[in-house]
Amino acid sequence: MAEKSSELDPHEFDKSVTERDRLLFDLLSNRNTAEFERSNILDSKASSMIGFAGIIIGLLATLISFIFDQLSLNSKLFAYYSSYRVILLAGIIVLALSIISSLFAYFVKPYEIVPENNHLIEEYAKKDRDICTILRITAQGISDAINKNKVIDDEKAKWVKYSLILFGIGMGLVVLFVCGLLMI
Repeated sequence: MAEKSSELDPHEFDKSVTERDRLLFDLLSNRNTAEFERSNILDSKASSMIGFAGIIIGLLATLISFIFDQLSLNSKLFAYYSSYRVILLAGIIVLALSIISSLFAYFVKPYEIVPENNHLIEEYAKKDRDICTILRITAQGISDAINKNKVIDDEKAKWVKYSLILFGIGMGLVVLFVCGLLMI
């Protein structure tokens, strides 16, 4: 019986290296896609906050116009509004700050996308590189982009978090004011 060599056939070695590199590339690519999805979710949350706060501010403008129409007719309303209008004004200001925080989430640095199309053509297609080399270079670029994009998403998440907190505070103040109106 012939003894098997512990060394891999060079062709088998190349195949296993290519498979390993492909696996690593696929994992990095999936992680990159997850970071893009995270960015889309954060943008969606920021958009929702802008919409909700904008609707609430619009409703408050209607409420304020109604209150102004009734101030001269109702002395209790006049006394309440005179005493607690600061709560209403603070609620509106905090809701506006919530909108501004959400806008800051949108205006965070642009995403880095790797590989860039021209770079792919110039660096990979025109130069004779094997698939393992292309996978490794591209994977390194994607890895660097993931790290940069994560920082961008963390910054977006921070602004969305501030927006949510401000929205909650603003809504609390508005509800407090409206509940007082209902007591009149």
